[in-house]
Amino acid sequence: MAACTALADRLRLDVAYAVGGPAGSGTSWNKPLIEFCATNNTALDFISFHAYGLGGGAGGLDEYGNQLLFLNANLRSPAETALGQRAALDATARPGLPIHVTEWSASYSSRDPVHDSYFSAPYILEQLKRTEGGIASMSYWVFTDIFEENGPPMTPFHGGFGLLTVQGIKKPAYFAFRFLNRLGPAELQNTDSASWVCRDAQGGAQVLLWDLTHPTQGKIANQVFFRKPFPAKPKGEVRVSLSNVPPGNYQFALTKIGWQKNDAYSAYLEVGAPPQLTRAQEQKLRDVSTGQPDSQREVSVGPDGRFEETLPLRENDVLLLTLTRR
Repeated sequence: MAACTALADRLRLDVAYAVGGPAGSGTSWNKPLIEFCATNNTALDFISFHAYGLGGGAGGLDEYGNQLLFLNANLRSPAETALGQRAALDATARPGLPIHVTEWSASYSSRDPVHDSYFSAPYILEQLKRTEGGIASMSYWVFTDIFEENGPPMTPFHGGFGLLTVQGIKKPAYFAFRFLNRLGPAELQNTDSASWVCRDAQGGAQVLLWDLTHPTQGKIANQVFFRKPFPAKPKGEVRVSLSNVPPGNYQFALTKIGWQKNDAYSAYLEVGAPPQLTRAQEQKLRDVSTGQPDSQREVSVGPDGRFEETLPLRENDVLLLTLTRR
């Protein structure tokens, strides 16, 4: 009894701890949790749940008894699920609670090859862009393919959740977050909803833009479509036009994610998707996913403060343009 009392004396309530939930797969438990806490005068500091991008599809099983997985026809479904909860929860007895999406990605399966594909890069950026207002956090699931729920993976690219393979090879999804990290702290006015334009403290500028095109239209299972190479189709040209850039000399750099651009998975498929990688094959996959610029050159911005660049764009390309002050 004395030991229990001593332990209780050492325990203190820290009001900085936030208590919330329900961290459910979907949103159905959010309102009941709020109602329970309001009725019982129980603390509730935030709402959390998971949102993934699969749709109903045709359903069914493959020849091995595995569930067939289909991308939602709505490629913004994780973002729209999250944003849809904002108005719904604000109409409850606890309006204004922060919303944390503590798991999300294109698929809830750790054996879905969509996670390895270059398609995942613009998909990630689209969800984050559309949840800037009203959502406290979006926690991508997950950092690495070293993941225990379904047991150890048997192949290098097995459709794992991670941004990195078990071997540490960077997937296209990894570079989506790296490109975001390259943006300066000041976001600038911008009329394109599929992009960010930012500025750093030295007067440099960064433009991150993407195309998001549904590759399957929800008609082909992910395990079928994404296990074969699919070259990106041309989408036309994109024109970047910046104004009020401080006059001076800059280094311009262009870096890409897309088909055969920081795209280790397509390179893996092209060598026959071996169940195990030789050292030479592993090194080749690392070499095609370094995140290095595709092109660099010196440019000058004149007194009018304008910079313009026109570039070809393919389906599901991601482009990062940077102007670094000299």
